[in-house]
Amino acid sequence: MEWSDSNNQNSADDVNEQESLLTALAAERLALGDKVAAAKYGSTTPIDDEAREERLLADVVARSREIGLDPLLSCRFFRAQIEANKVLQRRLHALWADHPELRPRRRPHLESEVRPQLDMITQQMLLRLKALERARTAAHRVDGTLYESLRRLHEEALRIAIGRIRARATRT
Repeated sequence: MEWSDSNNQNSADDVNEQESLLTALAAERLALGDKVAAAKYGSTTPIDDEAREERLLADVVARSREIGLDPLLSCRFFRAQIEANKVLQRRLHALWADHPELRPRRRPHLESEVRPQLDMITQQMLLRLKALERARTAAHRVDGTLYESLRRLHEEALRIAIGRIRARATRT
């Protein structure tokens, strides 16, 4: 039983570690959202760019298939990243409109400076999502093994507990 508990704890720890690493990447991606907002502020580049979003999601799906990651999972995950980033951009634009003194002093170049960084984080996030998926699968397998072990243990204990009753019943 000790081995199962230890193995189960290791699997849970791995899931937690992968979730933490993925959360850190999401925070890093959102931090780049400040640069995206700065690049778009006062320009004709809109915050909402459905064509660009669809290209990104199509690329995410293709990369997911290449690494054996569930494309639906990754698509949902990255759609949430996009929406979070748009909320951030809108709020920063509103803040800068109300407080000109807080406006960024420099407008980063979106295509050559910011998007390559976003692309790198996207790749890292996909790999981390895959690692999280594997860790969760392993944890579930361990949980299932542990459950099966406990089920057999309880069945054996029940046989012992009612063994004398069965023995008497067969004698009469």
